[in-house]
Order: sequence, then structure tokens, then C-alpha cells
Amino acid sequence: MLCQHDVTMTLFSRIFYDVKSIEDFPPSLRQDITKDHRGRFYEDFYRYSFFLLKKKKAKKNCFFFVKVLFIKMNVMMIGYHV
Repeated sequence: MLCQHDVTMTLFSRIFYDVKSIEDFPPSLRQDITKDHRGRFYEDFYRYSFFLLKKKKAKKNCFFFVKVLFIKMNVMMIGYHV
């Protein structure tokens, strides 16, 4: 029996900033910053990945790829505004 799975994964992270006002951000960053109902400023990051799993062995490779995505997303968020 041949089986194939399409998997879509969304990685999401939210960074909160310890500032009092939107003016504390450089003008170029203000468009990306949002204020929540508690008055905290934050920015959301998303990363989408698509997998095609044809064999049982592919699951192991998929988990390794997800681990790499988590690491890369962390690096991306740290260097996003640099």
C-alpha cells in the first residue's frame, strides 16, 4: 500500500518589548509593532513549512528539519531588525 502525506507547519513566536511608548521605537520599526489590550508592545513572527512524506523513513527527516527550523527562526528573530 502506497501512502503519501502533505504536512503544513506554522511556527509562531511573539516578542514583547519593555517600552512605554511607540515613540521609543525607531520610525522604521513602528509599522511592525502592535499594542495588546494590556498596553504591552509586541511583534509577531511566522514561518511556514511544507512537507511531503512519501515513506515512513521520511518522518525522521521531517523531525530533524523541524529542529533546524526552530534554530533558524530564533536566529532570524534576533537579527530581523539589524
